[in-house]
Amino acid sequence: MTRMTNVPRATRGSWTAPDDPKLALVLSLADDELMIGHRHSHWTGVAPTLEEDLAFSSLAQDEIGHAAIWYGVAEELTGEDEDTLAFGRRPEEYRHAVLLEREPGDWAYTIVRQHAYDLYDHVRMSVLTESTDASINGVLGPIMREERLHRAHARAWLDRVADGPGDGMERIRAGARRMLAEVGGLFETLPWEEELVKVGILPVSSQGMFEPWRQALAEDYERFGLTDTLDAIDEAGGLGGRQGTHTEDFPPMWEEMTALYREHPGATW
Repeated sequence: MTRMTNVPRATRGSWTAPDDPKLALVLSLADDELMIGHRHSHWTGVAPTLEEDLAFSSLAQDEIGHAAIWYGVAEELTGEDEDTLAFGRRPEEYRHAVLLEREPGDWAYTIVRQHAYDLYDHVRMSVLTESTDASINGVLGPIMREERLHRAHARAWLDRVADGPGDGMERIRAGARRMLAEVGGLFETLPWEEELVKVGILPVSSQGMFEPWRQALAEDYERFGLTDTLDAIDEAGGLGGRQGTHTEDFPPMWEEMTALYREHPGATW
Protein backbone atom coordinates (compact mmCIF):
# COMPACT_ATOMS: atom_id res chain seq x y z
CA MET A 1 0.00 0.00 0.00
CA THR A 2 1.37 3.39 -0.99
CA ARG A 3 0.41 6.50 0.93
CA MET A 4 -0.28 9.45 -1.34
CA THR A 5 2.06 12.41 -1.26
CA ASN A 6 2.14 15.81 -2.96
CA VAL A 7 -1.53 15.68 -3.94
CA PRO A 8 -3.26 19.05 -4.51
CA ARG A 9 -5.94 19.96 -2.04
CA ALA A 10 -9.51 20.66 -3.01
CA THR A 11 -10.02 24.42 -3.20
CA ARG A 12 -13.65 25.05 -4.10
CA GLY A 13 -16.06 24.22 -1.31
CA SER A 14 -13.37 22.16 0.42
CA TRP A 15 -14.95 20.29 3.27
CA THR A 16 -13.84 17.92 6.01
CA ALA A 17 -16.20 15.24 7.32
CA PRO A 18 -16.94 15.50 11.04
CA ASP A 19 -16.47 12.49 13.30
CA ASP A 20 -19.82 10.79 12.85
CA PRO A 21 -20.33 7.01 12.65
CA LYS A 22 -23.39 7.07 10.41
CA LEU A 23 -21.81 9.60 8.07
CA ALA A 24 -18.71 7.40 7.76
CA LEU A 25 -20.93 4.51 6.65
CA VAL A 26 -22.93 6.59 4.18
CA LEU A 27 -19.80 8.14 2.66
CA SER A 28 -18.23 4.70 2.22
CA LEU A 29 -21.35 3.59 0.34
CA ALA A 30 -21.32 6.70 -1.85
CA ASP A 31 -17.59 6.66 -2.47
CA ASP A 32 -17.60 2.98 -3.51
CA GLU A 33 -20.27 3.67 -6.11
CA LEU A 34 -18.62 6.85 -7.38
CA MET A 35 -15.26 5.15 -7.86
CA ILE A 36 -16.52 2.04 -9.63
CA GLY A 37 -18.78 4.22 -11.77
CA HIS A 38 -15.87 6.46 -12.72
CA ARG A 39 -13.72 3.45 -13.63
CA HIS A 40 -16.55 1.92 -15.67
CA SER A 41 -16.85 5.19 -17.60
CA HIS A 42 -13.31 4.76 -18.90
CA TRP A 43 -14.63 2.12 -21.31
CA THR A 44 -16.93 4.60 -23.04
CA GLY A 45 -15.75 4.79 -26.64
CA VAL A 46 -13.15 2.03 -26.31
CA ALA A 47 -15.06 -1.09 -25.21
CA PRO A 48 -14.61 -4.25 -27.32
CA THR A 49 -17.98 -3.89 -29.05
CA LEU A 50 -20.52 -1.14 -29.64
CA GLU A 51 -22.98 -3.07 -27.48
CA GLU A 52 -20.54 -3.08 -24.56
CA ASP A 53 -19.68 0.55 -25.15
CA LEU A 54 -23.33 1.33 -24.48
CA ALA A 55 -23.62 -1.23 -21.66
CA PHE A 56 -20.66 0.09 -19.68
CA SER A 57 -21.75 3.68 -20.19
CA SER A 58 -25.09 2.65 -18.68
CA LEU A 59 -23.40 0.77 -15.82
CA ALA A 60 -21.28 3.82 -15.05
CA GLN A 61 -24.33 6.08 -15.08
CA ASP A 62 -26.20 3.71 -12.75
CA GLU A 63 -23.34 3.52 -10.24
CA ILE A 64 -22.81 7.28 -10.20
CA GLY A 65 -26.57 7.66 -9.78
CA HIS A 66 -26.40 5.36 -6.76
CA ALA A 67 -23.56 7.48 -5.40
CA ALA A 68 -25.78 10.55 -5.76
CA ILE A 69 -28.48 8.81 -3.71
CA TRP A 70 -26.02 8.14 -0.88
CA TYR A 71 -24.54 11.64 -1.06
CA GLY A 72 -28.12 12.85 -0.77
CA VAL A 73 -28.43 10.94 2.52
CA ALA A 74 -25.13 12.47 3.63
CA GLU A 75 -26.44 15.93 2.71
CA GLU A 76 -29.24 15.46 5.22
CA LEU A 77 -26.62 14.78 7.89
CA THR A 78 -24.24 17.60 7.02
CA GLY A 79 -26.11 20.33 5.16
CA GLU A 80 -23.44 20.14 2.44
CA ASP A 81 -24.57 19.75 -1.18
CA GLU A 82 -23.88 16.59 -3.17
CA ASP A 83 -21.16 18.20 -5.32
CA THR A 84 -19.17 19.27 -2.28
CA LEU A 85 -19.51 15.82 -0.73
CA ALA A 86 -18.47 14.06 -3.93
CA PHE A 87 -15.72 16.39 -5.16
CA GLY A 88 -14.83 18.80 -2.37
CA ARG A 89 -12.94 16.49 -0.04
CA ARG A 90 -9.23 15.92 0.19
CA PRO A 91 -8.10 12.56 -1.27
CA GLU A 92 -7.39 11.05 2.13
CA GLU A 93 -11.00 11.68 3.20
CA TYR A 94 -12.50 9.23 0.72
CA ARG A 95 -13.63 5.92 2.23
CA HIS A 96 -13.92 3.64 -0.80
CA ALA A 97 -12.23 0.26 -1.04
CA VAL A 98 -8.83 0.32 -2.72
CA LEU A 99 -9.93 -2.30 -5.26
CA LEU A 100 -12.36 0.17 -6.81
CA GLU A 101 -9.76 2.84 -7.54
CA ARG A 102 -7.49 0.51 -9.51
CA GLU A 103 -7.13 1.34 -13.19
CA PRO A 104 -9.48 -0.64 -15.46
CA GLY A 105 -6.66 -2.69 -16.93
CA ASP A 106 -7.78 -5.13 -19.58
CA TRP A 107 -11.33 -6.23 -20.32
CA ALA A 108 -10.93 -9.46 -18.33
CA TYR A 109 -9.94 -7.61 -15.14
CA THR A 110 -12.81 -5.17 -15.60
CA ILE A 111 -15.37 -7.96 -15.92
CA VAL A 112 -14.20 -9.99 -12.91
CA ARG A 113 -14.01 -6.83 -10.79
CA GLN A 114 -17.51 -5.81 -11.84
CA HIS A 115 -18.79 -9.30 -11.01
CA ALA A 116 -17.11 -9.49 -7.59
CA TYR A 117 -18.12 -5.96 -6.60
CA ASP A 118 -21.75 -6.39 -7.66
CA LEU A 119 -21.97 -9.63 -5.65
CA TYR A 120 -20.54 -7.76 -2.68
CA ASP A 121 -22.94 -4.86 -3.14
CA HIS A 122 -25.85 -7.29 -3.24
CA VAL A 123 -24.77 -8.77 0.09
CA ARG A 124 -24.29 -5.29 1.56
CA MET A 125 -27.65 -3.98 0.33
CA SER A 126 -29.40 -7.11 1.63
CA VAL A 127 -27.86 -6.47 5.05
CA LEU A 128 -28.93 -2.82 4.98
CA THR A 129 -32.58 -3.73 4.33
CA GLU A 130 -32.55 -4.70 8.04
CA SER A 131 -31.01 -1.40 9.16
CA THR A 132 -32.75 0.41 11.99
CA ASP A 133 -32.18 3.68 10.13
CA ALA A 134 -35.03 4.59 7.77
CA SER A 135 -32.94 7.07 5.79
CA ILE A 136 -30.66 4.17 4.83
CA ASN A 137 -33.06 1.29 4.21
CA GLY A 138 -35.58 3.64 2.62
CA VAL A 139 -33.44 4.34 -0.47
CA LEU A 140 -32.44 0.77 -1.31
CA GLY A 141 -35.26 -0.17 -3.70
CA PRO A 142 -34.06 1.45 -6.94
CA ILE A 143 -30.44 0.63 -6.17
CA MET A 144 -31.14 -3.08 -5.68
CA ARG A 145 -33.25 -3.29 -8.84
CA GLU A 146 -30.45 -1.90 -10.98
CA GLU A 147 -27.75 -3.94 -9.25
CA ARG A 148 -29.66 -7.10 -10.17
CA LEU A 149 -29.15 -6.19 -13.83
CA HIS A 150 -25.47 -5.46 -13.22
CA ARG A 151 -24.90 -8.94 -11.79
CA ALA A 152 -26.68 -10.49 -14.76
CA HIS A 153 -24.43 -8.53 -17.14
CA ALA A 154 -21.24 -9.75 -15.49
CA ARG A 155 -22.44 -13.35 -15.33
CA ALA A 156 -23.38 -13.26 -19.01
CA TRP A 157 -19.85 -12.20 -19.89
CA LEU A 158 -18.22 -14.88 -17.73
CA ASP A 159 -20.50 -17.49 -19.26
CA ARG A 160 -19.62 -16.24 -22.72
CA VAL A 161 -15.89 -16.49 -22.06
CA ALA A 162 -16.17 -19.89 -20.39
CA ASP A 163 -17.75 -21.34 -23.54
CA GLY A 164 -15.66 -19.34 -25.98
CA PRO A 165 -12.53 -20.08 -27.99
CA GLY A 166 -9.03 -18.72 -27.63
CA ASP A 167 -7.23 -17.57 -24.50
CA GLY A 168 -10.21 -15.83 -22.92
CA MET A 169 -10.33 -18.08 -19.87
CA GLU A 170 -6.63 -17.62 -19.15
CA ARG A 171 -7.09 -13.88 -19.27
CA ILE A 172 -10.11 -14.14 -16.95
CA ARG A 173 -8.13 -16.32 -14.54
CA ALA A 174 -5.27 -13.83 -14.49
CA GLY A 175 -7.69 -10.95 -13.91
CA ALA A 176 -9.45 -12.84 -11.14
CA ARG A 177 -6.21 -13.60 -9.33
CA ARG A 178 -5.10 -9.99 -9.52
CA MET A 179 -8.49 -8.74 -8.34
CA LEU A 180 -8.97 -11.28 -5.54
CA ALA A 181 -5.60 -10.35 -4.02
CA GLU A 182 -7.11 -6.98 -3.04
CA VAL A 183 -10.69 -8.00 -2.36
CA GLY A 184 -10.22 -7.85 1.41
CA GLY A 185 -10.51 -4.08 1.22
CA LEU A 186 -14.23 -4.38 0.52
CA PHE A 187 -14.69 -5.93 3.96
CA GLU A 188 -12.36 -3.62 5.88
CA THR A 189 -13.78 -2.40 9.18
CA LEU A 190 -15.22 1.12 8.99
CA PRO A 191 -14.40 3.89 11.46
CA TRP A 192 -16.69 3.59 14.52
CA GLU A 193 -18.17 0.40 13.11
CA GLU A 194 -18.68 -1.21 16.51
CA GLU A 195 -21.12 1.58 17.42
CA LEU A 196 -22.98 1.22 14.11
CA VAL A 197 -23.46 -2.51 14.65
CA LYS A 198 -24.47 -2.04 18.27
CA VAL A 199 -27.41 0.22 17.40
CA GLY A 200 -28.39 -1.73 14.28
CA ILE A 201 -27.64 0.95 11.69
CA LEU A 202 -25.26 -1.61 10.21
CA PRO A 203 -26.91 -4.93 11.16
CA VAL A 204 -23.90 -7.08 10.19
CA SER A 205 -20.27 -6.07 10.47
CA SER A 206 -18.17 -5.54 7.36
CA GLN A 207 -16.19 -8.69 8.10
CA GLY A 208 -19.43 -10.56 8.74
CA MET A 209 -20.38 -9.96 5.10
CA PHE A 210 -17.32 -11.78 3.82
CA GLU A 211 -18.53 -15.36 4.10
CA PRO A 212 -21.89 -14.84 2.33
CA TRP A 213 -20.01 -13.06 -0.45
CA ARG A 214 -17.38 -15.80 -0.70
CA GLN A 215 -20.07 -18.48 -0.95
CA ALA A 216 -21.89 -16.57 -3.72
CA LEU A 217 -18.62 -16.05 -5.57
CA ALA A 218 -17.66 -19.72 -5.23
CA GLU A 219 -21.01 -20.81 -6.66
CA ASP A 220 -20.55 -18.61 -9.71
CA TYR A 221 -16.89 -19.56 -10.14
CA GLU A 222 -17.76 -23.24 -10.08
CA ARG A 223 -20.33 -22.61 -12.80
CA PHE A 224 -17.80 -20.76 -14.97
CA GLY A 225 -14.80 -23.02 -14.32
CA LEU A 226 -12.88 -20.52 -12.20
CA THR A 227 -12.70 -22.43 -8.92
CA ASP A 228 -8.92 -22.73 -9.23
CA THR A 229 -8.58 -18.95 -8.71
CA LEU A 230 -10.33 -18.86 -5.33
CA ASP A 231 -7.08 -19.52 -3.49
CA ALA A 232 -6.05 -15.99 -4.51
CA ILE A 233 -8.62 -14.46 -2.13
CA ASP A 234 -6.76 -12.39 0.42
CA GLU A 235 -8.89 -11.20 3.32
CA ALA A 236 -6.05 -8.91 4.38
CA GLY A 237 -5.33 -7.61 0.88
CA GLY A 238 -6.17 -4.12 -0.35
CA LEU A 239 -6.71 -2.64 3.11
CA GLY A 240 -6.49 1.05 3.95
CA GLY A 241 -9.18 2.60 1.80
CA ARG A 242 -11.87 2.69 4.50
CA GLN A 243 -9.41 4.64 6.67
CA GLY A 244 -8.38 7.05 3.91
CA THR A 245 -5.12 5.45 2.79
CA HIS A 246 -5.10 4.86 -0.96
CA THR A 247 -2.75 3.69 -3.69
CA GLU A 248 -0.72 5.39 -6.37
CA ASP A 249 -3.68 4.93 -8.75
CA PHE A 250 -5.89 7.34 -6.81
CA PRO A 251 -4.15 10.75 -7.14
CA PRO A 252 -4.52 10.96 -10.95
CA MET A 253 -8.04 9.58 -10.69
CA TRP A 254 -8.95 12.17 -8.04
CA GLU A 255 -7.45 14.98 -10.12
CA GLU A 256 -9.40 13.91 -13.20
CA MET A 257 -12.63 13.37 -11.30
CA THR A 258 -12.58 16.68 -9.42
CA ALA A 259 -10.91 18.90 -12.04
CA LEU A 260 -13.97 20.92 -13.12
CA TYR A 261 -15.12 21.34 -9.53
CA ARG A 262 -11.73 22.68 -8.45
CA GLU A 263 -10.98 24.79 -11.51
CA HIS A 264 -14.26 26.73 -11.65
CA PRO A 265 -15.00 28.15 -8.17
CA GLY A 266 -18.61 29.12 -7.70
CA ALA A 267 -19.79 27.61 -10.97
CA THR A 268 -23.25 26.08 -11.20
CA TRP A 269 -24.35 23.57 -13.81
